Amino acid sequence: LQGEAPVYDTNNKPSPIPNKLSPKHKKKKVDNLGFKLRGFLELHETFGIFSAESLSLGKVVISTANMGCDDIINEKVGVIVEVDNEIELTNAMINVFENYKNYHPKKIREYAYNKFSDHIISKKLITKYVEILKK
Repeated sequence: LQGEAPVYDTNNKPSPIPNKLSPKHKKKKVDNLGFKLRGFLELHETFGIFSAESLSLGKVVISTANMGCDDIINEKVGVIVEVDNEIELTNAMINVFENYKNYHPKKIREYAYNKFSDHIISKKLITKYVEILKK
């Protein structure tokens, strides 16, 4: 899992240490439930690179609703939950676990490739540049 978490000192008081998880804890596979899943629990994500990377690996993604996630995640590749809604997150994890057979890693990888591969992104950028230059 990746995301932000409050940090407390040994006296259970907020620590002066920033509340970001350390880099070695940022991306962990959640595979102790018998399937592969990547979760993203971040309050602010400008593009959704974590989700795009995870999809490129064929992983189902559960993400909090943040900028860009609607353009990246659909019901065939993952689940979007509201920020700070622990019940919705829990239900999403249970739902993915119980219905994992409906997710297809190869199709998830293909989806990511067709949406985020270098040649797709290059074509989109060139099209946008040409559009801007014509103005």
